[in-house]
Amino acid sequence: MQEIDLKNCWCIQNVIKRQSCFFDALKQFSGDGLRLYIEANTNPAGRKILDSIMLDTNMIIDIGSISPQPNKIFHFDVADAVLDTLSSCVADRNIYVNHVAVYKDGEILLAFPDAFMKNSIVDLSKSLDSKELNRFCEVLGVSLQESRYVYPELFI
Repeated sequence: MQEIDLKNCWCIQNVIKRQSCFFDALKQFSGDGLRLYIEANTNPAGRKILDSIMLDTNMIIDIGSISPQPNKIFHFDVADAVLDTLSSCVADRNIYVNHVAVYKDGEILLAFPDAFMKNSIVDLSKSLDSKELNRFCEVLGVSLQESRYVYPELFI
């Protein structure tokens, strides 16, 4: 899986007032083959719901977990109905999301490690469609920033 180039990406901070708002904002991204990866803790009702909409894959995307647990990893198509279901699960406290990624064709397009924690940052690939990216930020009420990583010039 090709990771986001953290030296050349967008990022957003202070993202979440409500976790469910994040899943609503993801509706701004479209395209066949767009997938959502989450690592989440669930209660039994949440697990049953996620099992009914998840894709059948056990791929792990390394975006934050030190030792991800396969029974807490879920992959979904990025589709309005799926995002509505996830939004409801979060609002009803049936799931607690730890890490989020959006990927397509082996490339991570959005990485949100330690999702929804205070001061958490979303990294966004510059290959995302700019109109969709701007609408995503509008829904969240945030602005894009250049990469959070600054690398000093090396002296030769």
